[in-house]
Amino acid sequence: MQKLCDLDVDNCENFKENAKVYNDKLTQLDNKYSEIFKTIPKEQRFIITTHDAFSYLSKQYDIQIFSPLGLDSNSEVTASNLIKIKKLIEESPNDTIFLENAANNQILNNLSKISS
Repeated sequence: MQKLCDLDVDNCENFKENAKVYNDKLTQLDNKYSEIFKTIPKEQRFIITTHDAFSYLSKQYDIQIFSPLGLDSNSEVTASNLIKIKKLIEESPNDTIFLENAANNQILNNLSKISS
């Protein structure tokens, strides 16, 4: 914030006020989602995704992330990861899988078909 204020002294107070409003909104949103996730039993609090791009959600809201590809969407899928995710899908009380629209979802599509 200080660098921005140094560059534009005349608008410094405006920058600070806007930052405060924005941070307050983010805090409210975080509180809202914290309460929502607390209503989901911990053992059911998980996301299955093509690659692990949601570690920030995992840390913030105590959600488990399962991914056949790990962090790198260009990595190779391992049989052990597929078996673990297939078992998780089969044992889950959830009956819906949402797929990322920007990823190659062939792996998860196949898993959802054989696990239904």
